[in-house]
Amino acid sequence: MIGETIKKYRVRKGLTLAELAKRAGVDKSYLSSIEEKIYLNPSLQFFEKVSPILGISVDNLLKECAKEAFDPVWNDVVDEALEAGLTTEEYIDFLEYTKAQEMEPKSPKPSISYQLKTFCRESTKAKEKIRVI
Repeated sequence: MIGETIKKYRVRKGLTLAELAKRAGVDKSYLSSIEEKIYLNPSLQFFEKVSPILGISVDNLLKECAKEAFDPVWNDVVDEALEAGLTTEEYIDFLEYTKAQEMEPKSPKPSISYQLKTFCRESTKAKEKIRVI
């Protein structure tokens, strides 16, 4: 999450909350509310002010915040889907596929990575059938 990431970099730099706020030119209570997850949607201007003090680019800081907001297993699945060459439409179809799989009374449930591989195989077969028609 955003607050945890900001705090992690602040602590790495050895800065107190007050020091970061002063050096970045942001209100200490605003910074505190972000770190304490009270305020969850800071402005881009906030990131532009704190990122140089924290020693990370705005882009990388935002990417790290976004990545930490998701389940790491799903991050891996997204990476696998990109490597497999799935389009956005195909990925949406995959999400629907996983929902359907969840509804089936199977025990144990296959891993999400296995479901992705199965979907890609089935999707490829469907594409081949469409080309023949």
